[in-house]
Amino acid sequence: MRRHVVVAEDPWRLHCAAHELGHMLVWQASGFEVHSIAVDGYGSDVQGWTRLTKAGKNLFDQQRCRDYLVGLLAGREADIQWARHSGRPFRERHSKADLKTFRQIHRHWWMRGVPVEELRDQARAAVLDQWSSIVRLAPRLAARGEL
Repeated sequence: MRRHVVVAEDPWRLHCAAHELGHMLVWQASGFEVHSIAVDGYGSDVQGWTRLTKAGKNLFDQQRCRDYLVGLLAGREADIQWARHSGRPFRERHSKADLKTFRQIHRHWWMRGVPVEELRDQARAAVLDQWSSIVRLAPRLAARGEL
């Protein structure tokens, strides 16, 4: 039992958990099927991931593509909110892989005309809608490593 308490209190794991929950909850609210969510490691070596089902990854139209991009940005927005919530610094590097994927998909002809700032605003609003759930679930994800 003590190990779970120590792990749950690791500020790096909590921060990572909030980031991953941002992805998961925003994607679920948009109708995506999430296969798994996990946090692994400790301290500055912590990493996390949120995996969609194969059906969830199917970006078959412009709206679905847009919702996927908003969910990608939601991890970063949750990161920013968690930094404010916890008093810890925000580090852009935590979102590096997400932003790389975002840029690749945003170049698709469906999305080229959609301003990045518009998608960020949407992600920010979606994270704020899910914020109470993120705060409630982050310690649990950090302690267990998965939900």
